[in-house]
Amino acid sequence: TLPSNNVRTAGFDQNNNKWICTADGIVKISENAWSVIRYPITSFVFQSVYDVACGKSIWFATDHGVVEFDGSNWKNHTTQNSPLTVNDVRSVIIDNNMNTWFATAGGGISIYNSNGVVLAVNENKSIPGNLKLFPNQSNGETTLSFSTPENDNAEVVVFDLQGRKVCTL
Repeated sequence: TLPSNNVRTAGFDQNNNKWICTADGIVKISENAWSVIRYPITSFVFQSVYDVACGKSIWFATDHGVVEFDGSNWKNHTTQNSPLTVNDVRSVIIDNNMNTWFATAGGGISIYNSNGVVLAVNENKSIPGNLKLFPNQSNGETTLSFSTPENDNAEVVVFDLQGRKVCTL
């Protein structure tokens, strides 16, 4: 049964498991077997689960940060160990570049990609998959590294989270 009748959202992962987010935990439905997931199963204290996004990992937006499930392990992302600006996360989505976006209650938006955030790709030219940006979200200095298959000029345009152009290198 559901831990709460206050269902916030639901999603399907790559294995067709159903994930239901409620005001009192998560339900996983796999081949008609129901599992209720909340503390202490995850070892993370959260109650309200607002959203789910399924990709390589399954991401849950909670009232105490973001919970990531990689299929075997649970990991909690908070302001203490990640670029989240606040722990009250209301929405999570994964874009076509495999960036994971977190919309927070009062802290704006945070973006994560373990391979470096990719916000735009020039459609006219092939860009290799080894673009790296770290730390991923920074209030100060950030390192961008990339290579091209041939000696060529490159232009890097930096935008802030509101989409405003910061500089061109």
